[in-house]
Amino acid sequence: MIRKIFTAMILTMLVVFAQNVSAAHHDRYRDSYRDSYRDAYRDSYRESHRDPYRDSYREPYIEYQVHVQEKGWMRPVRNGDVAGTTGQSKRLEALRIDFDGDIKYTSHIENYGWQDWSYAGEVTGSVGRGLRMEAIRIRLTGYSAEDFDIYYRVHIEKYGWLGWAKNGEPAGTTGEGLRIEALKIRVVEKGKRIDREGKAFYER
Repeated sequence: MIRKIFTAMILTMLVVFAQNVSAAHHDRYRDSYRDSYRDAYRDSYRESHRDPYRDSYREPYIEYQVHVQEKGWMRPVRNGDVAGTTGQSKRLEALRIDFDGDIKYTSHIENYGWQDWSYAGEVTGSVGRGLRMEAIRIRLTGYSAEDFDIYYRVHIEKYGWLGWAKNGEPAGTTGEGLRIEALKIRVVEKGKRIDREGKAFYER
């Protein structure tokens, strides 16, 4: 009887041991698979943005579009171009960004403050409510943030063009009741220095 009990205990211990070994092996395989997939994605992304004629990365495609007071959605523009109007006293009300990487952005809206983050192709701001956009923040994420920096600046009522903000910094004003009238966005190779051209953000 004692021998049978002892044998059953040994068998149980062997089964538990085998299950633990199998689970550990599965976890290692899963982690290895995830790491290899992530590395392959990163290498593919970087290779797709490498300039074949020089040893650096080319600027990725970015397109942005704004909704302007009394004009509605304006035509989309690309890297560094002006979106919106100047000299017409028209407020920006909404912004949409398309980007061939990982990006998120938010806006500070009249009466509501900072909005939740929006992602590529989504709208931040408001449409049909007559509310001015007062400030913005834009940030690259994931592998996009490892290889590139994003710069952006706004044209503000009474101030004109402010300086360039970078990588999630606020651009515009808060607490002053001033409208954004136009903006520019640029994506550049990581670490590339550009002239910031003054202060990008004012708050009261």
